[in-house]
Amino acid sequence: MDDDQSTGRLVNVPNSAVFKQENFNYDRGFEYIWNEIRVLVTFESDWKRAKEIMLGHAHKVVEGKEEIVKKKIKAMSSPYMIHYGELTPIVYSKIKDSGVELTLRYLTEAKKRRATQDVLSQEILDDFEKEEKVNFAYTTYWIVK
Repeated sequence: MDDDQSTGRLVNVPNSAVFKQENFNYDRGFEYIWNEIRVLVTFESDWKRAKEIMLGHAHKVVEGKEEIVKKKIKAMSSPYMIHYGELTPIVYSKIKDSGVELTLRYLTEAKKRRATQDVLSQEILDDFEKEEKVNFAYTTYWIVK
């Protein structure tokens, strides 16, 4: 359920909730969403290389879809106020306590989000494994007596 995949459950939304909280509709009008994959690499890692790997795989996944998405955005821009300047994937870098966080952001069909994320994650993991200078960071505890 965390990945917005269909569960088969029916959800009743009372009228009072419409104005009190967000309501998300992933397939009406514009079926694409921005999805993100976050990884944390060590400070000693070649984070620039990790970023290249992530972007390379994302570009392959979205290849050939940009024109379709542009047409859909143009059609939906008036009724839904959707405006995007760039549709290409991007990786953002952020310094964290235990390493460099790299966030891959890419456009995907809402209903294919989980499958796309799975493919990208596996390809990124495979390539990171081949790189000697790219290592995942994780919280480590030392118990000293």
